[in-house]
Amino acid sequence: MKTKKELSSKIYKTKDGRYQIHLLYKNKRYRFANGSAIEENLMPNLLEEPERGNMAFLMCSAFQLAIAKGWRPADKKKEAAEKKKRLSNIADVVLERKLKFNYSDYYRRDLIRTHANWNKYLRKEGLSNLLITDLTIDVIAKFVYEYAPSPESMKNVKRNISALLRDELETHGVFLNYKRIKLPRTTQPAQTHKGRRKASKRHQGL
Repeated sequence: MKTKKELSSKIYKTKDGRYQIHLLYKNKRYRFANGSAIEENLMPNLLEEPERGNMAFLMCSAFQLAIAKGWRPADKKKEAAEKKKRLSNIADVVLERKLKFNYSDYYRRDLIRTHANWNKYLRKEGLSNLLITDLTIDVIAKFVYEYAPSPESMKNVKRNISALLRDELETHGVFLNYKRIKLPRTTQPAQTHKGRRKASKRHQGL
């Protein structure tokens, strides 16, 4: 039985006259109608014959050259699965899910703000493509310390980032101890105007 050679680009012409490049790689067949996969501006099917056929042959050669230089077809299903395991994707997924629930406007704005700061932090630290299995509690703690606008707000930021990460991480088998994020002690909350007025009256009665 004749076996088809892997990574040997072949030109195919469909019944409607369109050209494709076919490749066999790891027992999977890949079809390409243009050169975008190898970052080449080759789009034969936008042309009329005979230019269409000429560019198809040129595209086939370009694919073979890319293969010789080490390029390999991407497994889209594998790429999608890996994307789900990227740290930058976790908070995106959870935020989209939570915004569908009937939370208060204040909580929704708080989550959106924390999500934006988290993505900014990941980009600044070069962590966007970090796998979730490599995430440590120290990474989250550093975010809380750096992006809380005040020591008093750290508890709120910690709560929000936990809400955006924790459940999704644990679904993927990543369990982190958030109690290790130690927060500074803060002063007693300032009295409200009503509370100050009552205290003033008590003071006047002394």
